[in-house]
Amino acid sequence: MTSEEPALRTTPTPLPEAQLVEEAPIELMLSPKTYVWLVPAYTTKVSEALTIYDVTIQSRSDPGYSDLAAGAGDKYRYLIPVTQTGKDLFISELTLARSNKDLSANLADITWHDLPQDHTQDLNEGRGGTSYLYLAWQLQRAYKV
Repeated sequence: MTSEEPALRTTPTPLPEAQLVEEAPIELMLSPKTYVWLVPAYTTKVSEALTIYDVTIQSRSDPGYSDLAAGAGDKYRYLIPVTQTGKDLFISELTLARSNKDLSANLADITWHDLPQDHTQDLNEGRGGTSYLYLAWQLQRAYKV
């Protein structure tokens, strides 16, 4: 990153300076009892703004990421934040959506109807339970200032 890198402004209003932090983007934090919660972090740097989250569910450990199902004795589940410079839509709002039925086909109608958005696959996929869990986000256009 250079000091000349353009900042971004989301519509309809920019973030107040007091809310900006120079830390990791919005991420899931894990507590010792495996509760998951969202911790927002904001940026004005286009190269740090997130465009999507990828979910990887695999049978082997990856020390580069935190396992969302640590201690569950199940497959390793990783949530990977992705920045894609060159795109002009960035994550502006984020939520966890939990249901007792599969919402993947109509999650857009439940969260931010008619707004640009996306979501992960079911984070509980393959666990055999009756709880479906998705990370969903709204996208907003960013403008160089």
